[in-house]
Amino acid sequence: PQGMAVLIQSIIDAECAGICFSVDPVSHNKERIVVNSAWGLGAGVADGSVPNDTDWLYREEFSVERRHIVEKDKQIKLNQPGTPRVTAVDQEYRRAACLPEDWLKRVAHFAVALENHFGTPQDVEWAIAHNKLWILQSRPITALPLELRRVPPFPVEWQEDEEQVAWTPSYFRSLENDLLLPLEYAQLELQESIREEACLFLGVERDEVLKRVNGRPYRRPIPLNLTAADKRIRSQAQEDQRDRLFDEGISLWDIWGPEVQRTTERLRAFDFASAGAQELADHLQETMAAQRRHAFIHPLCVWRPRQAYFDAYAAVSGQTGPEAEHAATQLLEGEETPLTQLIDALYDLAAGARKHPALARLLADPVNEIDAYLDALAQDKNVTIFRQRLASILEAYDERNGHGYGSHNSLHTPTWRERPANLLRQAAPYLDPALEAPTESRARVQKKRDKEVEALCMACDDARAVAKFRRLLANGRHWWTVLETHNHFIDQMANGQLHHAVLGCARWLIEKGDLAATEDIFWLTFDEILAALRAIEKPALMPVIRCRQAQHAQWKTMTPPPLLGLPDPQLDEREPPGDDVADLQSDPHIIQGIGAAPGQVTGRARIMTSPDKLPYLQSGDILVAGNVGPLWTPIFPMLGGLVLDTGSVGQHAAATAREYGITAVVGTADASKRIPDKAIISVDGFHGTVKIMLS
Repeated sequence: PQGMAVLIQSIIDAECAGICFSVDPVSHNKERIVVNSAWGLGAGVADGSVPNDTDWLYREEFSVERRHIVEKDKQIKLNQPGTPRVTAVDQEYRRAACLPEDWLKRVAHFAVALENHFGTPQDVEWAIAHNKLWILQSRPITALPLELRRVPPFPVEWQEDEEQVAWTPSYFRSLENDLLLPLEYAQLELQESIREEACLFLGVERDEVLKRVNGRPYRRPIPLNLTAADKRIRSQAQEDQRDRLFDEGISLWDIWGPEVQRTTERLRAFDFASAGAQELADHLQETMAAQRRHAFIHPLCVWRPRQAYFDAYAAVSGQTGPEAEHAATQLLEGEETPLTQLIDALYDLAAGARKHPALARLLADPVNEIDAYLDALAQDKNVTIFRQRLASILEAYDERNGHGYGSHNSLHTPTWRERPANLLRQAAPYLDPALEAPTESRARVQKKRDKEVEALCMACDDARAVAKFRRLLANGRHWWTVLETHNHFIDQMANGQLHHAVLGCARWLIEKGDLAATEDIFWLTFDEILAALRAIEKPALMPVIRCRQAQHAQWKTMTPPPLLGLPDPQLDEREPPGDDVADLQSDPHIIQGIGAAPGQVTGRARIMTSPDKLPYLQSGDILVAGNVGPLWTPIFPMLGGLVLDTGSVGQHAAATAREYGITAVVGTADASKRIPDKAIISVDGFHGTVKIMLS
């Protein structure tokens, strides 16, 4: 007779344990992960015999939607013989969350990894002991609707031990389902090719490796071969240099910027009209080399002031801590940058078009054939001035495509030279004559800022401390301009110049019959473009392109998981327990974030559902979005307020909001999901709260 197998397992004496559902089993929401957790063994969660916390996470990026932390007075623990029994929870842990946020996300990571493995949504039992996560059991979630019982296939070809680590989607994404065209991915590889060199130079462990999976870029960190001593010496050398330069009033852009600007000017001077295949190939390689070099320089251009400035602020104000640092930071803003110059130019362009109906229509509903449109108008003074102002903006900014933190664009994204209508869309909000001129709003904020500085200095009776603060304040303001300056030249201009170089190559290949249309070139790689330009024999590019387009169409039907591979079960040390139950008493109509620009404003919320599509805005509206980057900051002066799910006090959007006196709250996690479009909301930039008034 066949024997019965017996499985013998040791019981893990868990610090905390619970269950994780990779799909919400109650609402059947496939975009939400649900985690239950209790102190001690997980049996109390399974049978409901002990109090437990419930957390909801958004599948995308594993951000926390909501936490329901309860008071937990009892738990199931092992006694000395190893049998479970109910015991009291220590007083200091009763009101603390079982899972710190990073532990919570790691549990969710494993649930998705198991879902990928089994091909169906999972009900996962887990436990944590000695800062290590253990998976006890995983089974399909029962009673799901038929359409949710299977996970869409996303096959991965693993090399060697790649599957043994976790891979997450790259932060650099195209706007269409994270699915990159071949040349977009080649640009990402181009930028990443310098990462190791930059990390070695800086002495930091930030190196990463890319993997293209069904057209999507995934990444994972890899360790650098640096000793701890090497890291200390190299990173300290950077810190010492920055301290010295800051004390001397020299910014990092003063060191690296001239190189970037001269390279930009040289590449701009290239004559596409007269260039042959070899010249186009050489120019493309130079713009690629500039992209690599600028990607190295980018992390070197630190714009945040050094600690000496915040110490000097503390000396004159008597204030310390995060709130004091936030207040000190706001005194740095308001200096002229490429962005403020652009905003002023866009306002002047719109102001000149207000009284001319045809020009106003052009801004309100822009066309790319601007020259033909203007030629058709009567050659009056208004049209001439408008044309001159437009030409001036394009001369200075035509390589911009909006790339930067909050609005990641790709090599495929058109620049203003290619699509001048995109420039006009930025100017359109300023057609409103009731809108305050950006120069006036910025001057008002500067006046208030300078008044605060004078009040601080007058209240301090230490003349030496005041003198040092004034000197370091000036240095800090000089450093702060690097935020927008390096974005303009490195993120925007360099990307735009590479885009223009690619289009120049496309035009030549079309003339020779190698490509059918400009768009075809984005289905190639840089190496293939260079080989086609320098080939003695005519290459067969179109069959390759058609094959890739068919593959792309297949990839487009796939849903990329938010994680591939196997997460690390080892967890960081737990923070000391706190009182997290208080979160339960919060008003569901109040959203907590981080105050990023001071003020209080009530107005109509307009929800930005896609990073490349701005909702219709009226003056004073409050823009609510996942994030907003340099693509849309030129229209900020018309806003009444700004609310972002992610972001930080130091990002482009927050800094621009402060410079123009726009109340802003960032880091709300899910405001764009919780606030209905056109709802009336109240934004408090002092306390970082958003209240939904009417919907």
